[in-house]
Amino acid sequence: MNLPPYIVKLISLIQKKGYEAYLVGGAIRDFLLKIKSSDYDLATNMPYDEILSLCKEKKLKTNTQGIKHETVGIVLNHNYIEVTCFRGLDKDRLEEDLKLRDFTINSLAFNGKGIIDVTGGVSDINKKIIRAYNPHRCFKDDPLRILRMFRFKAKCNFKIDESTHSTALKYIDRLNYVAIERVKDELDKILLSNPLVINNLASSTILDTLFDKYVVFSNYKELIKLVNKGYTPDLVKQKNLIANYALLFIIIGTINNIDNMTVATKLMSKFIFSNVSTQRIKKLLKAYEYSYPLDKASNLFHLINDLGFDNTDLDNLFTFNKGLNQINSEKHRAINSVKNEYLTRKKNNYLIFIDDLAVTGEDIINYTKKRNREIGILKKELFKMCFFNNNFNNNEKLITFLKTI
Repeated sequence: MNLPPYIVKLISLIQKKGYEAYLVGGAIRDFLLKIKSSDYDLATNMPYDEILSLCKEKKLKTNTQGIKHETVGIVLNHNYIEVTCFRGLDKDRLEEDLKLRDFTINSLAFNGKGIIDVTGGVSDINKKIIRAYNPHRCFKDDPLRILRMFRFKAKCNFKIDESTHSTALKYIDRLNYVAIERVKDELDKILLSNPLVINNLASSTILDTLFDKYVVFSNYKELIKLVNKGYTPDLVKQKNLIANYALLFIIIGTINNIDNMTVATKLMSKFIFSNVSTQRIKKLLKAYEYSYPLDKASNLFHLINDLGFDNTDLDNLFTFNKGLNQINSEKHRAINSVKNEYLTRKKNNYLIFIDDLAVTGEDIINYTKKRNREIGILKKELFKMCFFNNNFNNNEKLITFLKTI
């Protein structure tokens, strides 16, 4: 296993101070799975304060937000590495540290010569099994590991050990006490890796705990059916988080007979979605609820002019539409026709967005007596006129027109 030069350098710096340092966790797992990894973590018996002193001495930037777990984030050659002090009662023993990690597939260390495995992690990787070395301690120490367990199932397509799974379910209620940002981060990773794992969260009653007021488990068979229909291989391949969440909210709203926007608004508020993500998801839901007339140009105009779609929103919509065929074939066809209209306009260099108008706000000021809000109103009128008459989006024609106003 060849380590990046910056990792070798950091290990060397720690060893020169008389301490041990090992590569641990996900990078070793990914190496054995032949997955490219850029996530390198180190474990050391170097005391926390001495790690900080070393970084100060070498003028390395640090992040000490993980001080509670004696973890230091270190920036070396523009690369971010997390260094954690050995866990357990004996701070000098790597073996004890490895046994306290979440799952055996992550409880591996590399010393530059070979892999150190004290929990059977290599065997579990070969068998494609997710197993906790000590399940009760694993989930009691950090209930978020319940979601991490499903995240690794989504990422690696592994099976979950039966004893590990049954023990995890005993600690589900403790997820209510985990910082919501950490929960959201795991949900994001699950939806990006393999949204079908949502079915496992539902049948294990975990969605009930996470989504509280929405009755998911009582009708999880219907949810599983819709998830299987919606998250097609083509959609999953795109790894579009906005599209994946929008589809999930529609599925939850459908099986519980709740308005999709109501579901989305409450859940996005609970999980503290960013303002940008919230607005983009709401645009997709509005596009989904829109009653599309026959004129595909009018449909595209509505999305751009009335709903404020930009290029990213359209990309999200067309990706999202990959999951609609078996859930709502009528909406799927309507959105697909909008996509065809968009692609045709793009190919022919026709007007699509208001910023593509052949005149600017400054032109409107120079050639008319319009001021302030009137400028924006007139620009929108010109946009509509040119959108449905592509030949009119010409600088000379529009200026001639402005002079008549």
